[in-house]
Amino acid sequence: MKERAMETYVLEVAGEPVMAFRAEDEEETQELVHGEESENGIKTTLLEYLREGGQPLWDGVSELTVRSATAEEHQEWQTSRDDAIEAGDDPDGFDAFLIPIIDPQEEDDCIAA
Repeated sequence: MKERAMETYVLEVAGEPVMAFRAEDEEETQELVHGEESENGIKTTLLEYLREGGQPLWDGVSELTVRSATAEEHQEWQTSRDDAIEAGDDPDGFDAFLIPIIDPQEEDDCIAA
């Protein structure tokens, strides 16, 4: 069976592009964002991280939408993934934030887009 090519998609929170990620097709993106497994994945990630100013990335109720990434957004994803590989991180299932964020687990650590 031939493996399907992955594409880069962008998750928008209330219309704002927040995260780029890879999936096989739009059906998979909807499952990753809105499916049962999303409760332990993308939605949880959005609730765990904060915007650079300390506000949540997602309030838990604002609309989440997915669309195909632009060429620039795909390049941001690719650059972030390459940096993660260089740092020795696992590139599988890699998501790249498109806005500056703060990981509350790592105080004073800001991951810039």
